[in-house]
Amino acid sequence: LAEFAKSFPEQAMFSGMTLQHHDGLTDNSLAALKRWQALEDSWSAELAKIDSAQLFGKPEWVALGFLREAVDSSRQLRVCRYELWPVNQMSGWPFMTTQLAAIQPVGSEQARREALARWGKLPRYLSNELDNLREGLRRGYTTPKANVQLFIQQVDDMLGKPVEEWPLYSPASRDDSPQFKQAWAALLSEEIRPAAQRYVQFLKSEYLGK
Repeated sequence: LAEFAKSFPEQAMFSGMTLQHHDGLTDNSLAALKRWQALEDSWSAELAKIDSAQLFGKPEWVALGFLREAVDSSRQLRVCRYELWPVNQMSGWPFMTTQLAAIQPVGSEQARREALARWGKLPRYLSNELDNLREGLRRGYTTPKANVQLFIQQVDDMLGKPVEEWPLYSPASRDDSPQFKQAWAALLSEEIRPAAQRYVQFLKSEYLGK
């Protein structure tokens, strides 16, 4: 759980875990994924050494079953290479960030600092995803064309509005600090909007035709 919260902080929030800080964002690079998979492999090896018969009838027997299922199912899903074709109008980064913006803590100086720190990492996240998509093209993995078209429309609709009307503006709309509202709007306008524009332009010019 500690490694999960450190590696996937927004997913930990969605899972209802209590976190001390809210300034992290998943490193979605292929190198980071490889490090996570190495952890899963080590956990799987450790779990395989445990004799479940010795735990039958105890709470630990149930915990062992859950752990083995969680680790082994994740390892078996690797064949799908989801990281190489993540463009999806139902679960892609616009959906994830909309969910995250709605629950991003604000209302204190620390919360505001952490919010700005976390969301300042989003352009790098999008850049990493573009790298992953290019690697996917090289290896022959692509999202179905219809899903890509829906995704492009989804992002274009957001980009066509003032940032104050974006779902990602939610943290500022829930905070009473004028300075934070100004900083948040600037972050969306000057950093996140250009990154999203580069992303959708890549889909239109390079990805969709393939």
